[in-house]
Amino acid sequence: MRLFQYCAHFNTWKGKRCMTRKSYLLNILENLEKNIGLFPSDLQQTIREVKKFVQDSPDETFYMTTNHVVSQPAGQQTFAPRYDLYQLTERYSELKRIAEQNQAAHPELLSAVNQLRGLFEASEGYFPE
Repeated sequence: MRLFQYCAHFNTWKGKRCMTRKSYLLNILENLEKNIGLFPSDLQQTIREVKKFVQDSPDETFYMTTNHVVSQPAGQQTFAPRYDLYQLTERYSELKRIAEQNQAAHPELLSAVNQLRGLFEASEGYFPE
């Protein structure tokens, strides 16, 4: 199975460096971590847990858990909400508020938060393999 490719530059394939969704998310999480001191301790912990989950997930497993395709009956489907990427969706408004408050001193933080929003919203669009 070919892994989902997400191009970080305007979804253009020609002449642009494209990366897997996992690599793209890890890049965003690393940018959030550069400013980790701006976040409350519980949000810092959430960012660290999600990053560890993403890092520890094999590429194929990460792809299968984030592509939103049902491959088993609901009763057999595994779900790990504690370390799931969706922890950040629940905290998005807080991330955005903090990034906007610190935009002058840390413009890269708002950029990372906006990239995260784009990644969350990407699941609502159509991305052929």
